[in-house]
Amino acid sequence: ERYVGQVAVYQIWDEPNLQAAWGANADPGGYLRLLEASSNAIRRADPSATILLAGLAPTVERGPANLSDLDYLAALYQAGGAAFFDGVSGKPYGFDTDPTDRTVDPYMLNFSRLIAMREVMVANGGENQLVWASHSGWNSLPADWAGAPSVWGAVDPAGQAERSIAAIDRAQREWPWLAVLVLERDDGHGLNEDDPRRGVSVGGQPKR
Repeated sequence: ERYVGQVAVYQIWDEPNLQAAWGANADPGGYLRLLEASSNAIRRADPSATILLAGLAPTVERGPANLSDLDYLAALYQAGGAAFFDGVSGKPYGFDTDPTDRTVDPYMLNFSRLIAMREVMVANGGENQLVWASHSGWNSLPADWAGAPSVWGAVDPAGQAERSIAAIDRAQREWPWLAVLVLERDDGHGLNEDDPRRGVSVGGQPKR
């Protein structure tokens, strides 16, 4: 009630398909109970608000600690969760590939991951729901940061900018079902210099 007229979009949680964010093994049923309670409360106060699922972390793991974003999303739909959200929130990071890579595979993490999520939505009757890319980008931390190759892949700052622009262009041309594409931004919120989120952030260049 306090934020009616001030907040138009609510995202319920972030990365609940990861143990580190959920606080226990990935549990779509547990998250659905949180989503239902949150959605009902928001809609009572502001029926015009847009409610997004948690931003699901891109992963190919199958549990129990961490669960593929595709499997997690399918489980929510199959449990009737579509009644409690207006849009799905994914994180199409580029990892080792550029934004023109059109491989869509449940075991592939790339910018086209959002298409795989969209396919899950359509298969479960969610073709009219919004898709938001709540986080996106390419890592510009050195590939050998801390003496080990980055699982995120690595590009130089110029490459990060080029790929980000190309990603926006591709999304505008090819994905009419995408409502919003958000790039990570380093706003000085205390990330460690070796944190991957700083690496994919625009303006988040570390100093050795």
